[in-house]
Amino acid sequence: MRKLFKTKKIVYSNRLQPGELVRIFYFNGKKYVRIAFTNRVKINGTIPMTDILMDEVTGIRKLPSPFKKGICNLIGIKARATYYKMQRLNG
Repeated sequence: MRKLFKTKKIVYSNRLQPGELVRIFYFNGKKYVRIAFTNRVKINGTIPMTDILMDEVTGIRKLPSPFKKGICNLIGIKARATYYKMQRLNG
């Protein structure tokens, strides 16, 4: 049932290809993002993952949930993704 309301979040960075957000955590006072590369599965049952600093993230795309897609489809409109661009402060 939860899968119906779960939204996927795609994380973009300058040095890595986009990946699906797994979790956000703190380590040694710095904020990290763990992303999974679901399109690069080499061995069945494993998903390659990596951790990157939150400062390296350039944007996050939040995809609509399957429930929202279904409701919008009934109404006759298209469910759209939301893109959040990360703005860096200099100084």
